Amino acid sequence: MKKILITIFALSLCITSFAQNNSRKHPTGLTEITSEIAKTYSNIKRANIRLNRQMLGANSDAAITFIDNSQSKYFPPVFNQVGGSCAYASGIGYIYNYEYNMRYDLDGKKPENILNYLQIYAHLNGGKDAGGQVYTGWNFVKANGVPSIKYGKTRSILEWKSGYEYYHEGMERGIVDYSVFYSDKAGEIEKMKQYLIDKGNGSKHGGLIQFSAWAHPLEPDLYRKESKAGYDAMIHHFGNDGMHSMTIVGFDDEVGYDYDGNGLIEGEEMGSFICCNTWGEDWGYYSGCKTNKGRFYAPYYAFTTLKQSRKNVAYTKYNMGGGTGNGDKSCLITDAQKVACNLVAKIKMSHTSRNDIEFELGVANTKGATRPEHVINSKFMNHQGGDNTMTAAYGAHPEIIEFGINISEFRKYLNKGNATFFLQVKNRRVGEVGKGKLLSCSIVDYAQNSSTEYFSNITNPIFAESKITSAVVNVGYPAIEEGIDTS
Repeated sequence: MKKILITIFALSLCITSFAQNNSRKHPTGLTEITSEIAKTYSNIKRANIRLNRQMLGANSDAAITFIDNSQSKYFPPVFNQVGGSCAYASGIGYIYNYEYNMRYDLDGKKPENILNYLQIYAHLNGGKDAGGQVYTGWNFVKANGVPSIKYGKTRSILEWKSGYEYYHEGMERGIVDYSVFYSDKAGEIEKMKQYLIDKGNGSKHGGLIQFSAWAHPLEPDLYRKESKAGYDAMIHHFGNDGMHSMTIVGFDDEVGYDYDGNGLIEGEEMGSFICCNTWGEDWGYYSGCKTNKGRFYAPYYAFTTLKQSRKNVAYTKYNMGGGTGNGDKSCLITDAQKVACNLVAKIKMSHTSRNDIEFELGVANTKGATRPEHVINSKFMNHQGGDNTMTAAYGAHPEIIEFGINISEFRKYLNKGNATFFLQVKNRRVGEVGKGKLLSCSIVDYAQNSSTEYFSNITNPIFAESKITSAVVNVGYPAIEEGIDTS
């Protein structure tokens, strides 16, 4: 271990929490689209899917009419979400988890490959069971990854786990980007099906798709006909209150519903997505559904034609209630990838009101520099978690937490000689005033297949409102590469 002098600096940032509409029987949490959120959705690029592999194999003439990606080894076990965390339960717990496991051929049933979606919700819910939006969870993963449950599950909607290795273990998990389908647009259902088959790019495995709908009432009807998957639950009309995020895992072109009541299932009534809920494997049992294991059929018609409705009216083909959507018919997808995790800021601190704090990290190419040339305004742990202690009353010292922030992007700037690293921590009251202290700060370098840790001497550890606690680390290049102590 090398010791290098560090001096310490300051921070602040705000995360918007979204209100939640609760289902009367099951927790929901994905909020209705507001004009501000709709603007964000409008900036998400459309999914670029090629309709070129609707075949069972290179030498087959039979089109694929059924697929169920939830039976893949990459899909995690079905679970019952905690609180109103459905946006992150679906978006992280199922979709991102599956994508990451698929990309790196990992067994989705092992604890080290089951991702801790609830940590994301605990950071982004403002200290309340307030719901959220799927893309905010993916952005959070983009900022600092997501840990697995290898070191234990998050125990509530508020807990932030403490432990550097816990955070470091999740840092390499990153997001490529996310895209949107609009299921009521012409040809979009076929594109969504192609994505479920091979992601529209010839991939060996298909993807998963997020969608939302009003979730009260949301109890499945018993599907009594035979089907390839053998599930016995169908939701042919969604609810009129309590927005909820769910996951499309496959489709079956031979499963449908008689919407016009003429005794026939034909034309646009034929075909259903296979969806997975986050209300546990026994959801639907009291409705008589015994084989669904958390899954259900949802006809394409609910995605293309039926509209959302807050009115609890009798459903007919003409009043169009019971459709999917969240302001529009948007359905989101994402890709996962590993990201560099070879340079990390390791921080231990205490605070009694964690949403007061904000972090900024920087680097300059000059040893002894007084200000950074390149800055990361971290989206991780910035004015988040509400007026709670750092771990929200968990552990013997709930005001203390140890964590890490990935600063590997700074390595590309370490090519012009010496370098100075900066950490700035601002303490700005948000809600109740809190107090805290920086207990330790270091930079951990993993470039040489082992770790070298550069420690700081803290000269101004107490967090005071509107003042900056700062740490500066001077390193002579290539010390950060070779572990040379140049202090």
